[in-house]
Amino acid sequence: MDGLMNDFYLVNHCPVSFNFLLFINRFYKYEPIDELKTVSLDAKFAQGLLVTDVFVSRLSTVWEKYIELYESIKENNSMQYNIIESNYQSILNNTSVLFRHDESGTRTLNQAWSIFISWFWYPHCGIFSQLNNISNEIITEVKLNRPLSKNISLQTVFDDIPYHLPHKGENFVIIPISQLVSKNKTELVNDKLNTILTL
Repeated sequence: MDGLMNDFYLVNHCPVSFNFLLFINRFYKYEPIDELKTVSLDAKFAQGLLVTDVFVSRLSTVWEKYIELYESIKENNSMQYNIIESNYQSILNNTSVLFRHDESGTRTLNQAWSIFISWFWYPHCGIFSQLNNISNEIITEVKLNRPLSKNISLQTVFDDIPYHLPHKGENFVIIPISQLVSKNKTELVNDKLNTILTL
C-alpha cells in the first residue's frame, strides 16, 4: 500500500531479505520464533553454524549489502522490489556466508531457508500477511512534520533489529512489528521517517 504526499510516495514493504537475516540471527541466538517452537536445533543443524563472532561480523556485511541494494531503488518501484524479492537464489547466495563453507553449512542454510519461506508465505496467517496488514494500517496514520521531498518506504520486519545493524537507508527505514503494535506506534514511525527526510 502507498500514500501520496506532495507528489511523492510513502510505501510499505515487507522484505524477504531483511526478515530472513533476522530469522537466521534468532537461530544463532538459540531463540526459535514462538510459532516455530517445534523446530529444534538438532545436531546436524548446529554443525553448519559459524562461531558467534564470525557470524556477527558477516551478518553486518550482508545487512549493509541489502541496505545499499534497497537504497538503489530511488523511485520505490514495486517491480524493482519484486525483482529483488523473487530472486531467491540471489538471497541464498548472499546469505551462504553466514554458514560454514562446507556440506554441513549448505545443508543448514537450505534447512533454515525451507523453514523460513514456508512460515513467511503461509496463507492468511504467515508472517508476511501479518506484517503487511499491520503496516498497511500504520501508513494511513502517519503524519510527518515536513512534506516529503522524495519517495520513501517503510520496511517492516518481524523481529527487533540488533543494535549494531543500521535501521535505515537513504530512502527507507526498517521497523520491527513490535513497534507497529505499541501504544505510541504512530509517534515511533513518524520519528523514524523524519530522520531520513533531510538526508
